[in-house]
Amino acid sequence: GHSFGSLNPGQSFTFALPPPPVATCGQPATSISQIQGTGDVSPLLGQVHTVEAVVVGDFQGGASLNGFFVQEQQVDQDAIVSTSEGLFVASSLVDVAVGDVVRVSGVVSESSGLTTLSSVSSLDVCATNATVLPTLVHLPFDPATNNAEWFEGMQVVLPQTLTVSENYNLGRYGEVVVSSGNRLMIPTQVALPGAPALAVKAQ
Repeated sequence: GHSFGSLNPGQSFTFALPPPPVATCGQPATSISQIQGTGDVSPLLGQVHTVEAVVVGDFQGGASLNGFFVQEQQVDQDAIVSTSEGLFVASSLVDVAVGDVVRVSGVVSESSGLTTLSSVSSLDVCATNATVLPTLVHLPFDPATNNAEWFEGMQVVLPQTLTVSENYNLGRYGEVVVSSGNRLMIPTQVALPGAPALAVKAQ
């Protein structure tokens, strides 16, 4: 316990309140598929939510993406096939590693088309050396169903021959753009400007 001396008239003490308790691992959390939803934009945009999942990609640090990707071990807890189980967390609050099970709270946001948990208020490592089974994905994606969104932020395997179409961000982010079939050409390289080139672009 603590003991305090008597106060002189007009004298006062200011006591700092203890910080709130950290999140408890294993407690209920929002599923990533609920945050991702079935469309391009999260249905929970702007809300504060907590997720608990496995780190599948570590890109922390100002020279990188300054965050990491997490994925739930239980795929499609909500029984909706067309929702992603992966999410980008924009935070370097705590150093994480691939395989860590983390519990993180933040604001659901969208950044350059990527659903993100940002303004992170808490980040706890609950366990280590966890694994997630990669999802098998085939290109090309179906533009009618927007099924590229189904795998956003997830660890995937593409068991096919792919062609590097762009490597502009290779040095900065370790990122390459790949396509199925052959190299993706600028539309006007293979079609006349106007309607013919626009048709190639749409394809």
